[in-house]
Amino acid sequence: MEVNMESGFYLTLKSSTKLDWIDSNEHVNMSIYVRLLDKSLDLLVNLPGSINCILPKGVGFVASRLNTAFVSELIHPTSFVMNAGITSLDEFGFSSYHCIFVNDKKIARLYLKSSFFDLKTRKSIQISKDNLEKFDLSILPGIKSNYRF
Repeated sequence: MEVNMESGFYLTLKSSTKLDWIDSNEHVNMSIYVRLLDKSLDLLVNLPGSINCILPKGVGFVASRLNTAFVSELIHPTSFVMNAGITSLDEFGFSSYHCIFVNDKKIARLYLKSSFFDLKTRKSIQISKDNLEKFDLSILPGIKSNYRF
């Protein structure tokens, strides 16, 4: 997977489908989308000035909501691009947006809401607003997360 910074997002992953990603319906298995999301989230939060730079020692984050929308299927063999960025941040957590493109056509959107939590007690927590000032990336403008469950 190749990583670039372009197109207004902080992270752009370029890759191709793998034969072992294909399920019995001859398209990429749902679990692969989650693995791609997880990979892009790990890279995104570890960028200089991103989420892991603002977390106090002993604090992590956990995905609390995931919303996906698919426009068309991803089949093999296909090259694709996945963009990712932070859409909101406050003392309770953050939201991220991940979008998969094939030939400049958006085929999937993944919204993720993550909450901060104490690694020892495993409970959600609120971090200091002073920590938020260390966040050195811009919030992606104009993207609204839609969490209706």
